[in-house]
Amino acid sequence: MLTALLLQAASLLPPLPALAEDRDPLYQERLRAAVAVGEFSPAEVAALAPANPAAVAELRRLLHQGNRNQARLAALIGATLGDPGVQAQLVQRAWDSHDEATTLACLLAADPARPAQLPALAFLVQDPRRPLSVRAAAAGMVLELDCDGVWPWCRSLLRSGTAQDEDAPWADWPRDSRWELPKRLLVVAIDRWLAAHGEAASGFEPNAAWAVQLDQLKALEPRVESLRRRPRSLPPPDPASAAFQAQARLLRLARDGDRHARMALAWLMPLLRPTLQAALTSRDTGLAETARQVMAELPR
Repeated sequence: MLTALLLQAASLLPPLPALAEDRDPLYQERLRAAVAVGEFSPAEVAALAPANPAAVAELRRLLHQGNRNQARLAALIGATLGDPGVQAQLVQRAWDSHDEATTLACLLAADPARPAQLPALAFLVQDPRRPLSVRAAAAGMVLELDCDGVWPWCRSLLRSGTAQDEDAPWADWPRDSRWELPKRLLVVAIDRWLAAHGEAASGFEPNAAWAVQLDQLKALEPRVESLRRRPRSLPPPDPASAAFQAQARLLRLARDGDRHARMALAWLMPLLRPTLQAALTSRDTGLAETARQVMAELPR
């Protein structure tokens, strides 16, 4: 059963765009030379931007196959590009890597997640095998796509270490964690999410005294809840879309007993609601029951 679940989890991300077969040896050599130097300015990173499809393919190969240092350089370069293949490769490498620095470099370099990537990112949020910093970065990406169902997870992280640290079922991280980095990564995303809705920054300082953090969170929570209560019109599910298919894969993983996938479904609300509602009428009774339970047990 465990092996089957791991294989299913490995398929949460959509297939990568096709990779150009042409090679660019000169660009390969430039990348190797840059990695050997080890440090580079923003101008030097910008100068390494690929200039043709073959070079773009070389950058994607480095993200896929390179070691930690190579992948981090590729992530820095990829952060300056809007190429869909590179952006998808960044999230794929973050998913595949279990090195904290590499995973963070790739997640932070990626543009706001595509809807089809959200189920995998929501799974990262709830995956206890991942460093808390990675989980926080993934939660921020999910929130920035307006899946504010992830707020209870975010709130629990912001409370961690304080007198209001809570024993919520989703707050399954070690209590000896270093809090500042994961909280700061999350607050950056929260501030961007607030700004996208015309709101002022959160005012939360992750390095403040515990009591001050609680006061700041107390002021922030009503603002977040107001945004979460706003009316939204969600389109009906499109079974042909990559986003729907990725959501369906996560739902099936939860049906088959993966409790992390089950919790991750809640983090995709309200975006996931049309898919869950469609699943309620599925002839697959296990799928329908999973959808019903998720909707009935949403974290508050």
